Amino acid sequence: MDQKRRPFVLKFNPSLVVRISILFVLVILFILALSGWVFYQILQNSVEEAVGNNSLQYSLFLAHLPSIHQALKKGPTENDLQDIYERYLQETDNFIFIVLIDMDGVRYTHPNRSFLGKYITGGDIERSLHGEAYVSKATGISGTTVRTFVPVFDPETGQQLGAISVGVLEKTLLNVIKEHMSPVVLWLAVALLIGVAASLLLARKIKEILHGFEPDEIAELFREKEAILESLSEGLIAVDQEQTVTLVNKAARRLLRLSGDLYGKKLDEVLPKRLFAQLLNKDEPEENVEVFFQNITLLASSFPIRENGQKMGTIITFRDITQVRRLAEELTGVEQYIDSLRAKSHEFMNKLHTLSGLIDLGKYDEVKQFISTTTSRQQEVMHFINRHIKDPKISGLLLSKFQQADEQNITMSFTPGSHIDPLPESIPSESIVVILGNLIQNAIEALAGQNDGEIQITLLDQKEQLNIMVEDNGPGIPEELGERIFEKGVSTKQNEETGIKGYGLHLVKHHVENKLGGEIRLYSSPEEGTSIGVIIPKQGKRES
Repeated sequence: MDQKRRPFVLKFNPSLVVRISILFVLVILFILALSGWVFYQILQNSVEEAVGNNSLQYSLFLAHLPSIHQALKKGPTENDLQDIYERYLQETDNFIFIVLIDMDGVRYTHPNRSFLGKYITGGDIERSLHGEAYVSKATGISGTTVRTFVPVFDPETGQQLGAISVGVLEKTLLNVIKEHMSPVVLWLAVALLIGVAASLLLARKIKEILHGFEPDEIAELFREKEAILESLSEGLIAVDQEQTVTLVNKAARRLLRLSGDLYGKKLDEVLPKRLFAQLLNKDEPEENVEVFFQNITLLASSFPIRENGQKMGTIITFRDITQVRRLAEELTGVEQYIDSLRAKSHEFMNKLHTLSGLIDLGKYDEVKQFISTTTSRQQEVMHFINRHIKDPKISGLLLSKFQQADEQNITMSFTPGSHIDPLPESIPSESIVVILGNLIQNAIEALAGQNDGEIQITLLDQKEQLNIMVEDNGPGIPEELGERIFEKGVSTKQNEETGIKGYGLHLVKHHVENKLGGEIRLYSSPEEGTSIGVIIPKQGKRES
C-alpha cells in the first residue's frame, strides 16, 4: 500500500534574542524610513519654493525691460526675440528656459526653435494672461517643470502685452535634492547600525532578566504554575509589601468564600483584618498557626518574600482542619470513655479480690458490710446523677470519672444545687463532654499520689448561661505558666504512655471560646489548689 507522504514543513522557531532584535530593527527601520521620507518632502518643498521665488524675481526683472516691451509690440520677429532670450539665459546658470508669450498664448521664445510660434502647453497660463504673477508646477513639452508666470505691461498705455515664464526642469531639481540627501542617508545608515547594536544589547539584557528562558518556555512555566496552584487542596494567597493581593488560587476562594476579581485589592478589603494579622506582621516564616473563620478552623503558615534582603511581600498557605479537629475531639471523648471503663474494670476486679479474700477467711459479716458500703456509695452517686444530670452522655462521663477518682482514693463530690437540664441546640453535648472530661482528668492527674485529694464539681444550668467549675486541692499551677496552661504543648506533666502533653486544656479553651463563645476563669495557688470555671452562654456560639 502506498503511504501518504506528509508535506515537508520548515519550522522557524527563533530564540528570544533574535525575536526581540528583529522586532526592534523593524521598528527602527520604520522610524528611519519615515524620518527620511519626511525630510525628503521638506527638502523638496524647500528647494521648489526657493527656485520658484528666484524665478519669480527674475521674471519680474525681465518683465520691466524695455527691450521685452518693444519685442512684444513688434510681433513675432523671431530673430530679435531669440537674441533677447539667448542673451539673458546666458546670464544665469539657474534657469533652463525663458519663454515669452503673447496674449494668444503663442511662444515667441523657447530653447527649442521648433516650438516657436506654437501655443504653450501645461494648462497653467490663463491666470498670467489676466494680469496675475505666480509660481506653477506643470508638465509641458520639455517635461515637468517648476516655472513662474509674470504678466508684461506696456509702461505707456498700461495695456498687457503678454507674459514671461521662467523655469527649471524637475529632474534638475531632483539632482539638487539628491546632493543634499546624500549626507542624510549616510547618517540614517549610521543610526540604523547603532539601533541594531542597541537592539542586540537590549535583547540580551531582557533574556538575562528572564533567566535565559525562551517565550515558549515562559508560557509553559506559566501554564504549569497555574495548573499547580489550582490543583492544590491548600489555599494560597500572596500579597505585596502594601498587603495588596497579587495571587489567590481556587482552594483559597473556596475555603474563604471569596468571589470576583481580587487582584489589586487590599487584603483587609476582602477578608477580616484580624484573620491573618499575626502572620502578615512576621518577618520570619511562621508555620501551623490556627485561625478561625466562619465556623471553620484553618491551619495557616506564612512565608515572607524577600529580594536583596528586603521583604517584598508574603505568601500565606492554609488548609481546613475542622474535620480533623472534630475527629480528634471525638477520639478524645472516646479515650475518656475507654479510660473510665478501664478504671471501672480495674476497680471491679479489686473488689472481687477483696470479697474473695474475706470469704476465704470466713468473715461473712465483713463481706456483707463491704458490699453494703460499696453499693451504697455507688447508688448514691448514680442516684444524684440520674436525678440532676439530664444529658445521658454527660451522665456517663461523670459516673466513669467518679469511679476513676474512687480507684485512686480521690474524694469527688458535687456542689449542692448542681444540675444540668437538657441542653439547647446551641450547646452540643459532645463539647460539654470534652470540656468537663478534660477538666476533671486534669484535676485527677494533679492529685496523683496525694493522700487527701479532693475534687469538687459545680454544674449550674441557669436561664442565660451554663456554669461549670472543677476545683481541686492539688499543688496548683506554677506562677510562670499562668494562662499559658491553655496553650497547646504547655503542661505541668506529661503523658507517660504517649509522650503527648498540653492538649487537654487547649481543647477546653478551643471549645469554650471558639465554638461556644464562652469564657474561662482560672484561679490557682499552692495553698488552695486550682479552680477552673467555665461560663457558656445559651444564645448560641460566637461567630469566629
